[in-house]
Amino acid sequence: MKIALFTPLNPVRSGIADYNEEMLPELGTHADIDLYVDGSYTPSNTRISGRFPIRIFNPGEFQQQDYDAIVYHMGNNYRAHKYIYEAMKMFPGIVVLHDYVLQGFYAEMMQANRDHARYLELLQRFYPKDGPLLAQRMIDRLPHPIWESELAIQFPLNEEVIGMAKGLIVHSAFLETLVRKKHALPIARIPHHGHDLPPLDRLELKRELGFSADDLVLLSTGYVTKNKRYEAIIPALSAAAIANLKYVIIGQDEANYLKVLAQGKALTVIRRGFVALADLEKHIAAADICLNLRYPTMGENSGSLLRMMSGAKPVLVSNTGSYRELPDEAVIKIGCDVDEKEMIKRFVRALAEDADFRQSIGAEAASYVRRECSIAGCARRYAEFIASVLAPAGAHDGKRRH
Repeated sequence: MKIALFTPLNPVRSGIADYNEEMLPELGTHADIDLYVDGSYTPSNTRISGRFPIRIFNPGEFQQQDYDAIVYHMGNNYRAHKYIYEAMKMFPGIVVLHDYVLQGFYAEMMQANRDHARYLELLQRFYPKDGPLLAQRMIDRLPHPIWESELAIQFPLNEEVIGMAKGLIVHSAFLETLVRKKHALPIARIPHHGHDLPPLDRLELKRELGFSADDLVLLSTGYVTKNKRYEAIIPALSAAAIANLKYVIIGQDEANYLKVLAQGKALTVIRRGFVALADLEKHIAAADICLNLRYPTMGENSGSLLRMMSGAKPVLVSNTGSYRELPDEAVIKIGCDVDEKEMIKRFVRALAEDADFRQSIGAEAASYVRRECSIAGCARRYAEFIASVLAPAGAHDGKRRH
């Protein structure tokens, strides 16, 4: 089986790039794979570039007939995924939907192209009653964009992308259920894979990263947005008043949102911006407790959460969306209600005071990832699903190579 696979690769700042660079060596044991990128950068991972042909996508030169399947990895980062979106319009294939809500992608596209009419037309087409008003709010750049609200799940703006797909891969039952309510196409639910973290000396890492051995290091990661619940976390940790607590936040904060939130709080907040994957893994290894809260959900699965769980860390998550599917003993679920701050404070205090509690939750998390989310198992399921989507068509003009 020969696959054309469209995905951003490092150095593009995308969790999807990291996801695929870890998955590809395993997926490559099931199929011949050509990687397609947009040509605006040189892929930096020599382990990937040394093993897989990497081609710049040019619609006029793309030879669809050379492949048994085309696989597109779709997310919300417009700059990273715009060539993927354009390619799937011309050459339909199997779509890996990393986010259920694609409002962010289309809003960025509208701003980049200054094409309000196209954006308005899309929302009007898919949501005749509410779409025009929703579009006008975005065009007018009113505060609180739709992806920061519960409305996002009702108006995901994923219909065009799903409508172009021959098959769909999703990472959670939550997302699969939402898609099946509106669409009839082959769908595979394949968990977000875990990670093989390198063995690291935790105490040595704490010193290297500027912490003392006695510091209680808490960690959150990812693009800084309101959905990450920092407006609840920072006051909760401040109220917890734990000596030696250091709260590290890794991720781009383009609006300087964290600086405003942390002002005047009796809490040490360390903002480290974007870091390379190797440094992110060092911070995870050094952390005592991780927080991966997200609400409202965009139907996403968090790669950083799987990385934290792979590293046997106790993680607080929001009790919503795909997080609800995680075993209760493997994470700590925080309700998305008026008690959110209080529950964060109580559980962080409990974890801070009880090393055995931290170790127990972390061990269950790592066990779950090994059992359900191995990279090899996920890659095998990718290959099986891709083959199953191809099989009914029976029209591969005799060129399939197995």
